Amino acid sequence: MHVLFLILSALLTSPAMARDRITIAMVGVHQELLMKDAQYSASEQFSDTIKGLGKFDPLGPRDVAWLIQGREEVILQDAFATRGRRLLEDGKTLYAQAQIEESIPVLQAAAKALETSMAAANVTKDLWQALFVLGTAQQTMGEIDAAKEFWTQAITLSPERSPNAAQYPPQIIQTYKSIQKTHLERRASLQVTSDQPEISVWLNGELVGQTPLKIDDVALGSNHIMGRNKAGQIAYQRVVATAENPATVALNLSQAGWGVPATSNRARVVQTSDLYRALGDHAEVDLILVMGEIGSEVSLQLYSPRMDSFSRPLMKPVTGSATDEIINALPELLQTATPDGALLSMAITPEAAALDVSANQMLAQLLLAPAEITASSPSKLKWWHLAIAGGGALTIGGVVTGVVVGSDQAEAPHQGTIVIGPIP
Repeated sequence: MHVLFLILSALLTSPAMARDRITIAMVGVHQELLMKDAQYSASEQFSDTIKGLGKFDPLGPRDVAWLIQGREEVILQDAFATRGRRLLEDGKTLYAQAQIEESIPVLQAAAKALETSMAAANVTKDLWQALFVLGTAQQTMGEIDAAKEFWTQAITLSPERSPNAAQYPPQIIQTYKSIQKTHLERRASLQVTSDQPEISVWLNGELVGQTPLKIDDVALGSNHIMGRNKAGQIAYQRVVATAENPATVALNLSQAGWGVPATSNRARVVQTSDLYRALGDHAEVDLILVMGEIGSEVSLQLYSPRMDSFSRPLMKPVTGSATDEIINALPELLQTATPDGALLSMAITPEAAALDVSANQMLAQLLLAPAEITASSPSKLKWWHLAIAGGGALTIGGVVTGVVVGSDQAEAPHQGTIVIGPIP
C-alpha cells in the first residue's frame, strides 16, 4: 500500500511543482503570405531558438491544439463576439431602466460589432437579440419605420424565432409577429458555388449543405453565407436576397482568410487583443507569442493570461525574411519574462499591436480545423502540461480514489483511467 500512496502523490503533485520552465505557446505569425506549411516550418525554428535559451518550454501548434481541444468554438465566440455581447447587455440594461433614447446608440454599436463577428464566430443568437431590442427601442420612441427596418433584419436572420412574451409588452409581440408574417410571405433562392469542391456552407449560422448548392426558401434581405473546407480555410459573404433576382454566391477559399480585419489601427488593436485574451483563457499556458507584420516591420509581443497583459511591442524592420527577423529578436523579447512566467511590470501594456487577425493561417487551422492537427500526437507536451487540460479517474482495486492529472498516451493525452489492482 505504501507504494500505491507514493504513486498517488506523484500523480497528484501540483503541475507548478513538477515543471521548472516557463511554457510559451506558438500559434503562428500574422503574415498574409505565410501559408500553413511555412507556418509549421517557422514554428520549428522559433521553438529551437526558444529552447536554446534554456529557461523556456516552447509548445508548438500541435501541442496547443491538444490543450484547447473541444473548446475551439468557445474561443472563437469569446474572441470575436464578446465585445458585441457586452454592448448588447449595456443596451438592454439602459432599455430596462427606461433610458430608451440612451440605449439606441449602444444597441446600434452592439449590432454592428456582432454583425462583424459573423465572419468568424458564425453565431446569430446575440445579433438577433441586438436587432430585436434595437427595433423595440425605436418602436417605443415612435420611430415606426426604423423599428420595422431592424425587426425585418432580425426576421431575415432567424425567420422562425419569436421574442419572449414574458419579457416584452403584448403590443410589441403582436407588432413583431405581424411584420414577421408579412415579411416571410415571399422567399428567395441562393445559388452557392466555390473554387474548391464540396465546401461546407452555413446560412445565417446554420449548416445547409455542400457546394455546389441551391438554397431555396431563403428569407428576403441581408443573409450571411460562410464556406469552410477541411483545412479550416473560410470564405464569408453577406448577400442581399431578393424575390425578383436569385442571387449567386461564389466562395473563393483559395484567397480566403478568417474573420474580417478592421480597417483602422485602433480597431485592429482591439481585435488582436480580444483574440489572444480568448485563447489565453482556454489554453492554460504561461505565455503566448504574438507575432506579425505591420507594414515593413515585424511586431513581437508576449501575452500573459495570468496578468491579462501584453509586453510592449518589439518592432523590427524587415530587411530580408520576416521569419529570420523574428528569430533574431526572440532573445530580446523573452527578456521581458520573469522567472515565474509573468512579465516585467515595467514592460507591460494592456493591449496587443494592430495585427491583421485574418492573416494567421496557423491560428485559423487551430480553431477552425483542429482535427488535422490533433490527428498526430503532440510533440512536446509532458504530463504536467496535460494536467491543466483535463484528467481522468484513478481506480485502485475497483474504487475511484483520485484524479489522474495527465497521461503520456498519444491517443487521448488529456483523458484516461489508470487501474491498479485488484488489491486483496
